Amino acid sequence: KLTQSAWIGALLYLPFCAISFFPTVNIGNEHQLNAFNYFAVGPLRYFGPWLVMYLCAGYFLKPSRARLFSVFFTAALAAINNPDFGVSALGAAFFSVSLLNLKAESKFFYAQSRTVLIFTAAIFTGMLCFFLISFIHSGHFPDYSRLLFFQKIFALYGYCMLPMPVFGMHWIFLFTFLGSILLAIFKASFRITSERVSHKDLSKKNLELGLLAFSGVFGLGVLFYYVGRSHWEVLIAVFSAWGLSLMLLVWGVYQEMQMLFWIDKKVRVLPYLFLSYCYLMCAFLVWDFSPLKYQFQRLELDTGLFLGRESEILKVMRNYATMGEKVGIIYPLGHLLAIEARVVNVFPFSQNESIAIKSQVQTTLESFRLNHVSIIFGKVPSEMESDLIERGYTKYPGYGDFDVWKIHLS
Repeated sequence: KLTQSAWIGALLYLPFCAISFFPTVNIGNEHQLNAFNYFAVGPLRYFGPWLVMYLCAGYFLKPSRARLFSVFFTAALAAINNPDFGVSALGAAFFSVSLLNLKAESKFFYAQSRTVLIFTAAIFTGMLCFFLISFIHSGHFPDYSRLLFFQKIFALYGYCMLPMPVFGMHWIFLFTFLGSILLAIFKASFRITSERVSHKDLSKKNLELGLLAFSGVFGLGVLFYYVGRSHWEVLIAVFSAWGLSLMLLVWGVYQEMQMLFWIDKKVRVLPYLFLSYCYLMCAFLVWDFSPLKYQFQRLELDTGLFLGRESEILKVMRNYATMGEKVGIIYPLGHLLAIEARVVNVFPFSQNESIAIKSQVQTTLESFRLNHVSIIFGKVPSEMESDLIERGYTKYPGYGDFDVWKIHLS
């Protein structure tokens, strides 16, 4: 829709995919972690914002009150699901829609007032639906005081916070996001308001302007994820937002250069050269990907998703736990391991490093008590070991740092 060409769209989409799936950690030869097979980044943080952007694109092409409500309603749910990226998506949706209201010229205040009313109603409806669904599912209303629980741990206690380096790739990210926002504002101020175009061309311009604005504002919000904890692995989590903004910016600059007749033809080739450079950089990533032979081996074995170390861990779990049993797995990829071992992991957090304060230890122990957990796997925090011993658990050897704690329940 944006480029009016499937080939050009694919040329921009492939670098975006390569940037988004940039490998973070190699686990042996057969498995790689990236932002989209690690639950805490792709599924948890990006899924909601990308769905919001998709709905925004539909609104930009064919505006209506119903579509606008669906955009803000989904953005509100994304913000509740994960404030880190969801609030950024909510702000990006509101900013991009507001920027499009500039084309209304004399009706701008009316259009913006309508946007604010729909925005408010959608947020209220989203919160209400979350209240009702939570009550139906659990019998209790959600505790909104815990919505920013982890954010408080990081911001107030400095948990895992690292200073940001003076120089680094984050500056390129920042300028890309700001460039997308400035180009969107330029297009809104000097293009849509001054040109008489057909309905089809206007929809295309709305889509380009809206996506530029959305990607820029969303990217700036996501970049705060790195500002707090300036670790290279966290920066890789921002790659997908940057890749989207970068490809949209390349296309937007190319479009503007074609419209400015006074620009020399040699200068107009710059977007092509930059896109070629992106493909060259992506080509080097091929060497980092796991050989296909290991993927075929993994699919042929009974161990399922994992080979090597994780497959040995799965053997330990299957030796101690029965199918469908409720257990606690305090370990990286613990919930994925539970699916493979066909057990139910009632550990309320992501992994062992998710436990940062003492109240989380008590929350975890309470979850184990309520679910009558007799077996706990993984890396148990030292603060929890004494409590487990008092409750009658005994530690058994597992595999490496993957321990087993077991109690005989009466």
